[in-house]
Amino acid sequence: MFQAIVFLFVYTGGQGIPTVVHDPLPPAPTLAQCYSRGADILRVILQGKYAIVKAEAGCIKVEEKSKKTPDEKVEKNI
Repeated sequence: MFQAIVFLFVYTGGQGIPTVVHDPLPPAPTLAQCYSRGADILRVILQGKYAIVKAEAGCIKVEEKSKKTPDEKVEKNI
């Protein structure tokens, strides 16, 4: 599972502000889908009236959360 993340450097007149945008959707199952989401996020941001100096999209691998409760794990060990 992969989570899209976008790094922006926005120029605000006198200074630049580094900004990170996380994908609001659940993790993508494939790396290709993750990069597609990052591109979609960039497309939406770049349609605005922002002075973007630099923008990069990337993906980070996330682990699936275990669906078992701690009690179920203990019972298996006994």
